[in-house]
Amino acid sequence: MKQLLIFLISIGFVATTFSQIQSSCEKPWVLQNSYNYDVANMVVKHLYDIKSPDTSQIIIPQEYFDTVWNGLSAIFNATSIPERDSVFDIFCIHQFLEFGSPYVKAVHLSIDTSFQWTQNWLNGDTHTGYEELDSFLERYGYWIDGTDFHMGETRAVLLNEQMVNPRAVADSLETFEGILWAVPDLFSSPGNEINFSKDGNKLFYSFVLAWGDCMAGCAYKHRWNFKVDHTDCSVEYLGLITNKKGDFPNPINCNISSSIKVNYENKIIRSYPNPAKNKITFEYRLSNTSTTISAKLYNTNGILVDELQMTGNKHEYNCSLLKPGVYFYSVLIENKLQTGKFIIAR
Repeated sequence: MKQLLIFLISIGFVATTFSQIQSSCEKPWVLQNSYNYDVANMVVKHLYDIKSPDTSQIIIPQEYFDTVWNGLSAIFNATSIPERDSVFDIFCIHQFLEFGSPYVKAVHLSIDTSFQWTQNWLNGDTHTGYEELDSFLERYGYWIDGTDFHMGETRAVLLNEQMVNPRAVADSLETFEGILWAVPDLFSSPGNEINFSKDGNKLFYSFVLAWGDCMAGCAYKHRWNFKVDHTDCSVEYLGLITNKKGDFPNPINCNISSSIKVNYENKIIRSYPNPAKNKITFEYRLSNTSTTISAKLYNTNGILVDELQMTGNKHEYNCSLLKPGVYFYSVLIENKLQTGKFIIAR
């Protein structure tokens, strides 16, 4: 116990008594639009954390998604808790997944090219003529993203856009003749996190802001902790744990809450397609089309990755140099701050 107290003091643990705030588990559309990736990641991770027998299923039972969404919505709707603004609107914390996520997932495979059907994949054609495999890929929405020869093996990458269990998909793919092994792309770099756990009707969420040499594991972390009672959607802020006071990264200020009652048609700027691969178009309304506006692009760690100068009413941006993942943009248009999000998936 003494060692635990010393540890908590050393990292700047803040302990305060907080009261429960009555909230709502109703899911705002803007939350669903912004946190689909994060919820999918929390659900898959939770299943494996609790060693659920449902990890064998490719289609994850909806009840798991409903539980995570309900708790996250309750925190989002608890607008009287100031720390709720920090995690959703100021620092805009998402699960930092540099190369993949359970929602748009890559599965890597090694294939035996002595099987005739593999030639179709080598030519970039998802349809193989191997009826059972084609049926499987179509059912779960996978397509071939490319092949290469690496360390004496011919490898392929499959992508999809469905909320499926990628590990169960990989296990199933290994049952098809010609596929030597298959593994999901579950690699994530150190960075921001949203963690979920459940104890009876109590749902626990921690939002982690991480910064400072994250290539080496992130030197600093600030963790906001919340508890939700699943029976009545009440929310309790449990305080924070931090090993750094002050000098936080620059806030993203995505302020997604301001979009709850804004119709899409009334937004000044939008981006498409979403997800994007190599190009994304920003379309916006300017009364003076000769005006130049600046757009700043941030990754989920709040790091500025690019800055654009745009004129007219439409700008096509080459995003091929950005890694797959979630990005935010902030644009000042005619004295109005506009924010948004786009996803790069290849």
